[in-house]
Amino acid sequence: MPHDDHVVSAPGDLHIANLSVTRGDVSVLRQLRLDVPGGTVAAVLGASGSGKSTLLRAVCGLLHPTSGTITVDGVDITDVPVHRRRVAMVFQDGQLFDHLNVADNIAYGLRRAKWSRADRRRRVGDLLDLVGLSDKGHRPVTELSGGEAQRVAVARAIAPAPRLLMADEPLSGLDRSLHDRLLRDLSVILSDLAITTIWVTHDHDEAHQIARQVHRLGPTGSLLEIVDLRAGDTHDLRRSVLRNDDARATVEFDGDERPDTMHLGVRDGSGRVMSISSWYRRDHAARPGGVQLRSMATATDLQGRGLGDELLAAGCERARAAGAAYVWARARVTAERFYLHRGFLAVGDVYIDDTTGLEHRDVTFDLLR
Repeated sequence: MPHDDHVVSAPGDLHIANLSVTRGDVSVLRQLRLDVPGGTVAAVLGASGSGKSTLLRAVCGLLHPTSGTITVDGVDITDVPVHRRRVAMVFQDGQLFDHLNVADNIAYGLRRAKWSRADRRRRVGDLLDLVGLSDKGHRPVTELSGGEAQRVAVARAIAPAPRLLMADEPLSGLDRSLHDRLLRDLSVILSDLAITTIWVTHDHDEAHQIARQVHRLGPTGSLLEIVDLRAGDTHDLRRSVLRNDDARATVEFDGDERPDTMHLGVRDGSGRVMSISSWYRRDHAARPGGVQLRSMATATDLQGRGLGDELLAAGCERARAAGAAYVWARARVTAERFYLHRGFLAVGDVYIDDTTGLEHRDVTFDLLR
């Protein structure tokens, strides 16, 4: 019979220090630092290609870092073989074994760890109950729905009681109703089991629902930080992006110095502010409860890397927490599609902005839906 720690394992404190991963000539992760306390679910957000999956594979041991360390409870596992790390991974597509039924898929890791038949049967039964599949143990995995398959993948990953769980966008590809239902169920399961988890996703709402910590991985391969700025901290970036680096052009907007104005920026691990935005209380038309996104700018060499998404999400979160009913912006017509693809609605006709002389249209986003 396995020892008790084969069934219930104390969660591990994960510490990642100065982790860099290079593939060929490309630096995928750069001096990344991350601390996840034992039993905590930490979500990592980021655009495609930002290195999210690379981070998980490095922790699992499937990729060896160029530099840096990975420690669990103070023990350096950077060079420990994969099979000795006690780190489990759930992939996007589950990667179940088609030739095995549900129960045998879950028991796979237990069999390799030489658990007895009776202990395997007991553990598999407990996990089937846990993930809501108690009556499907003998079913071929090829007959499962997408949500059922992902439940089996999670059960298989946690069967040997790992110290860490890596989840690589495990809910992508599911329809929205199934996604939301499974997300609620897995939130409860991970909370009950208290397994230290890194949950990778590109969905902000998913990240905040399932995780106690939410981190953002940026285009330079390090974790991003949303920071509060002063108005003056935003002017240089405004000028270079919004005023074509014209030293004579004003970059100050009405409301910049109001006490309720938020100036938010995205900063990477090196301390560089890569993107900025300004938000303040102002109603649109006759509707009360509004916050206006007054300006947003991203360094020209980093445009198209998802930094605007990070600021937009952070600003909307702040506005919602402050009791605002909606956010609105005066969007350049050339940038209108950016907002519409993120749930904003166009309002009214195109007009010429007095400050820039460019065509604009107002867009709004309802925070109460």
